[in-house]
Amino acid sequence: MRKFGKILAVCLLLAGIALSAVSVISNLSYGSATGEIVSTATSEVGFDVHTVKYTVDGVELLGSRMSSGESIGDTITVYYEKSNPSTLVTPSTQLMPIAGAFLVLGVLFSILAFRKKKQ
Repeated sequence: MRKFGKILAVCLLLAGIALSAVSVISNLSYGSATGEIVSTATSEVGFDVHTVKYTVDGVELLGSRMSSGESIGDTITVYYEKSNPSTLVTPSTQLMPIAGAFLVLGVLFSILAFRKKKQ
């Protein structure tokens, strides 16, 4: 059983590290800018679709993004592809909580699996 715990601990730690790295590396290809919501429409499925005016390297761009709780005139942070600033993206922050959970579980299993038994 201790061997399984050690293997599980190492796998959880490696998965946490890998997910963290993937998240950080993918987010490096994004830039950010301050934008202003200039119009809002509701999609067929009920999401608010905002048209956002933002500037990258002195060029004013328009993009759209889905969100809620914001109104025309609000200032928001937008993220765009550095290779194509006219494309707005949502950063992949969803992986970080999962990576954190794997790391915490990996540490806990490491403590349990690698501690020496009292004699």
